[in-house]
Amino acid sequence: MYSCCEGSIDKESTMLCTRCGEAFHYSCVDPANSYDFSTIDTNKWTSPTCTAKKPKAIKGDNTPIRWGASQASANSTVTQRHKKKKTLSEPSSKVQTSDTVGQITVSSLELREIIRQEIRQEIIELQKGLEASFKNLLNTKFKKIEDEVEEVKKSVPFINNKYEEIKTQLVNQEKSLKSMDLISADMAQLKTSLNKLEIENNTRDQWARRSNIEICGVPEKKNENLISIIENFAKKADIPFNASTDMDFVTRVASLSKDNEMPKRIIMRFMSQYLTFSSSG
Repeated sequence: MYSCCEGSIDKESTMLCTRCGEAFHYSCVDPANSYDFSTIDTNKWTSPTCTAKKPKAIKGDNTPIRWGASQASANSTVTQRHKKKKTLSEPSSKVQTSDTVGQITVSSLELREIIRQEIRQEIIELQKGLEASFKNLLNTKFKKIEDEVEEVKKSVPFINNKYEEIKTQLVNQEKSLKSMDLISADMAQLKTSLNKLEIENNTRDQWARRSNIEICGVPEKKNENLISIIENFAKKADIPFNASTDMDFVTRVASLSKDNEMPKRIIMRFMSQYLTFSSSG
């Protein structure tokens, strides 16, 4: 049998009062089933009967007081205090005979609400501090960015001038390259013409050399007379030769190699490619 009713329902959930130690049904404590008993601390719960027996608080005093030693262990949310004694300067009519002024109970739900409000206030203050710090940080960063943007704006005209200068230089270089291309084309044409002239000159030179004869191995002498040497050669060969009419010029030509120790060659040019003579006997 339970303290809340005369029935005995063993399977129904119950709670023990921390003051009287009696068991109570959930349905008896809360017939309307409006409480969630899973959120209640069973180590601090007191039955409605024991709660109604608490001393009432004296009017005008909101100081919580504690129960006795046995009751304080059962409900730690109740505080007991003594009223201060009056000083001698206070009227004697206000002096009370008892030093116990009353009791005020604070439930665990009210205490939790007070703690929540304090935590909420601390969080709000912390948020305000963080917002202020964040704003200061953003203002500092934005100020730095603005200064950098101003520096960039100031450097834009200089960059534009440099860009125009480089652009002008590129245009001039392109013109120079085009001129160089034209010059290269002219040089190629001149080279072709020069090659043709060299070929023609060599051809003429070879044609002119057809009237020349080359005599090698004739020792060189100081103050030698090349015309006399040629006349002696013609006489030895029994060839009619008249230097004044048949010969254009005669000279010695040095060798292209400096190491050649042979005498210089004698080159003689005839006035005509053809020499007419009659052989004797």
